[in-house]
Amino acid sequence: MFGGLSVDCRPLSEGWMFNLETKGWTRTEHQHKDKPRLWHSACQGRDSDVIVFGGSHDYILLVDKGHCNDALVFQTQPYPLIRLCQDFIASRAGVFQLQMLCLPPKLRRAVEERTHRNTQNTSTTAE
Repeated sequence: MFGGLSVDCRPLSEGWMFNLETKGWTRTEHQHKDKPRLWHSACQGRDSDVIVFGGSHDYILLVDKGHCNDALVFQTQPYPLIRLCQDFIASRAGVFQLQMLCLPPKLRRAVEERTHRNTQNTSTTAE
């Protein structure tokens, strides 16, 4: 669970996880503490990521200027080794160009998709 509204109508950026075994809530650390959010949507992403998008960072019944168009990604557990390796290779695609040709086709496609996403994210960030 992420964000919400405090009793004094302040948007929150707290993160909480529910443990099904203990039936208890635990506050989680995350990198989005400066991005309070309420009235947003969320979905499960790849590798147990949670993606939060839309919503508002203001209490829109009082102030209507806080609509959010960004997506926040929360990593809920360590990534699998294969994901870490793909990310590493994709972030250094120029260095590994020749080696990528030797990868099995399925793995090569996965790395190429990550490389393509990294390129899109870099160009979007630069704008």
